[in-house]
Amino acid sequence: MNALYHRCYHDTPEIQTFAISKDSNTRLAFYHLAPNDEHPYVIRITKNQSESSILPKFEVLTTAANISEKIFCPKFKPDFKKITSTEEFEIVCPTFTGLGISVPMKDDVGYRDLNMTNKKFMGILKKIDKASDDKVRKEAFAPLLQMITYIQYANDECDFGQGYEFGLDLMVYGSKYLTKQALKVLPMAYRLLGRTLFQEIAEAHLKDRKNEAVLSEFFK
Repeated sequence: MNALYHRCYHDTPEIQTFAISKDSNTRLAFYHLAPNDEHPYVIRITKNQSESSILPKFEVLTTAANISEKIFCPKFKPDFKKITSTEEFEIVCPTFTGLGISVPMKDDVGYRDLNMTNKKFMGILKKIDKASDDKVRKEAFAPLLQMITYIQYANDECDFGQGYEFGLDLMVYGSKYLTKQALKVLPMAYRLLGRTLFQEIAEAHLKDRKNEAVLSEFFK
């Protein structure tokens, strides 16, 4: 099976699209918190019409177990804190998508915060992506490289969730200038977490990303 078949530009390994609107602006997908998560969320992904195509809108609709009852109900508003696949996959942070990630926790070891708000982190990534030239872009990378150093320390102490959150946010933000750093951090996080399937998908996808928004034959 082709791991990249119908894998849209912003699809992290956790996302598995199963329905697409006629105008291709909206998709429904499963969101698996881990490769062995048998009770994924059902999410809606909508192309951002007001800004650039870098970051679409991600929404949790329900869990796969409730799909037949609630997925097409427009008034259904899930309680994010109560939507958990199983006790095995508890959410540790929301990430840029707002969907959340899960890592094994034992005695408070497994995840540590990036110590930066999503707004500030996104501002750093925007400066890199929109830099006027390579010199300005190189300077804008400084805080990102410092964060990677902190992630190396976190990995040494088995807090693999920090690199996972960081790498996932880089991939979802989507700038081509962040691909190299995402390739360094995200597949390693999956490997350290023992999520080999996600590691393989991330490596393949980051090396060959297709933008469905500009490819008319993508969903054919």
